[in-house]
Amino acid sequence: MKKIISLFVLFSCLFFGCVKTPVKKIKDIIDFNCVMSKETADVMLSWKNGESYESIDIYKGNNKITTIDGDNVNYIIKFETYGIFDLRITANKKEQTTTEYCQINIGKLVWDKSPDAIIGFNVFIWSAEDKIPTEPSYVIKENVSEISLRELFDNDALIETKNSIELKVALTAFNKKNESGFSNIVLFLWETCLREK
Repeated sequence: MKKIISLFVLFSCLFFGCVKTPVKKIKDIIDFNCVMSKETADVMLSWKNGESYESIDIYKGNNKITTIDGDNVNYIIKFETYGIFDLRITANKKEQTTTEYCQINIGKLVWDKSPDAIIGFNVFIWSAEDKIPTEPSYVIKENVSEISLRELFDNDALIETKNSIELKVALTAFNKKNESGFSNIVLFLWETCLREK
């Protein structure tokens, strides 16, 4: 009898077409955020699950750094370098995935407020193995007391690099007539971990 039923199903599919049960689409992750701690360089990822997933993969750039249980709604990434990082989470369920992205910028230069006569700063950035350059990497044309590393990167003062590198940075201040000597030289680790578009 089982063989007859199987044959009947086979012939029914051949002549009338089999109706496949549609696969239910996985629900999206909701409200994905990445926020850097004010006290440390740790970054808190948080989100809401659209449904119960089997697992969630955490990525930095294109590199998967961990897989966590599908019911989690947060994760902390500890960073040891300054830089720009594309972060993403991918939820998995029954061979389906849903992905969300965010980007975090870690690091800024901060210095004491300068006299009112100062109208700008020269920023010198160079490899830790090289000598200090004669020309600035970037010129700040206002009297401020901080600048983000992201702004320096966007203006080609910092390079894109998948591996962390040691860099040095120093400032000189200037007014309409004179330029100061160099500030203290600061050593830092720089990295960019961007996803391929």
